Amino acid sequence: MKQIKSIFYFVLAAFFIVSCNSDERSVGFNDWTDDGTEYKFYLGTEASIDVVKGYNDNWTSRNYTEMRNFFNDTVKITFNNGETVTLDEFVEFMSNRDSRLDSIGASLDWNLVRAFSVDIDPSQGGEHVHASYELEYKEGENTSRGLSNIWFYVVDGKIVTVDQQSRPVVD
Repeated sequence: MKQIKSIFYFVLAAFFIVSCNSDERSVGFNDWTDDGTEYKFYLGTEASIDVVKGYNDNWTSRNYTEMRNFFNDTVKITFNNGETVTLDEFVEFMSNRDSRLDSIGASLDWNLVRAFSVDIDPSQGGEHVHASYELEYKEGENTSRGLSNIWFYVVDGKIVTVDQQSRPVVD
C-alpha cells in the first residue's frame, strides 16, 4: 500500500509539473508569410522594445549618427504617405525638417507613450514592435496635435522595417 501511495503522489506531482509548463499562449492570426502559412502572435521580448526605445532616444535628441546604430543596413522606412526611403534618405529628411523648423522658430515633439512587442514565430527570430506616439507641433501661438502608430520589425537587435500611420487630433 505504501508503494501505491508513493506512485500516486509521484504521478500527481508529475501532472502538476507538466501542466504548469504549458506552451506559450498565442492569439490572433496574420498573413505575413510568403508560403500562405497562417501564424499566430506570441508575446515578444523587452529586448526588441529596448531597441526601439534606443532609436527613439537618439532620434528625438537629433543624434542621427548614433541613431543609425539601431538600424539594419538595408532598412526600409515607410512614411505615412506611403513613400519608402532608405536610412540615408530618412536621416537627410529629418535633418532638413529640423533645419526648417529651427529657421521659423517652430517645434515638432514626438512623445513615445506606449510600446509592445509581438512575435509571429518564436523559433525563427524577429519581432514586431508597435510604438504609439503623441505629436505636438508649435509655431508661434498655434499648436496642433496628432497621433502616430509605428510598427518596427526588429531582427537580431536591429530595425529592419518601419511602417508609420498617423492622424491629426481634432480638439
